[in-house]
Amino acid sequence: MASNTKARSEELQALAAELVAASGVSLTERAELRPLYKLMAEKSGCHYTTAKQHIAKAMRRARGKLVESGWGGYRDGAGRPCRMASKSFVASLC
Repeated sequence: MASNTKARSEELQALAAELVAASGVSLTERAELRPLYKLMAEKSGCHYTTAKQHIAKAMRRARGKLVESGWGGYRDGAGRPCRMASKSFVASLC
C-alpha cells in the first residue's frame, strides 16, 4: 500500500486522460475499453481494476460529469443529543 498516495493517483489519472484522448474512443456511445485497461495497467504497473477506475473517471471528466463524493459534511438529524441536555432543549431541536 506504499504506492497508494495522492501523487500516484494523480499520475494514474493523468495517464488515463492521455490514453482516453489518444484512443479516440467515443465518449457518448458504448465502446470496448478492455484494450485501454490493459494498456494502462502495462504502462503504469497498476492493477487491472485500478486502471478500470481511472479510465472510467477520465471518461467522466472528458464528458464533464465529475460527481463529487457524498462522504463527509453535515447531515440534518445526524448525531445523538448530549446526555446533559434537558428534555426541553432536545425537544426544541426536533
